[in-house]
Amino acid sequence: MANIVVTIVDANVIKVDFGAYYPTYHDVSIAYYSRNDIEKVELYSDRVKVHFLDGRSDWELSYTATTGAFIVDSVAGVGSITTNDDLASKIAALIVA
Repeated sequence: MANIVVTIVDANVIKVDFGAYYPTYHDVSIAYYSRNDIEKVELYSDRVKVHFLDGRSDWELSYTATTGAFIVDSVAGVGSITTNDDLASKIAALIVA
């Protein structure tokens, strides 16, 4: 089973398939988020944090295994994520696309 896969549904909606993290680490298999609900994307040395306006739905992501972060396999159909900087750029591009 895949890790997280992020895709674009339409101009305002992002689909997140939580893959292998459901149901052990996440309570739903697939979720849909409005691009307008994402406040910012932050790059740290070992992870990427995606902050939502509600403050409750924040994600911690990584391109590789990192304690406390979900691994992302692909963003918008691109599966060759090689660094967290690359991951942050791809996630940020979803917000402004």
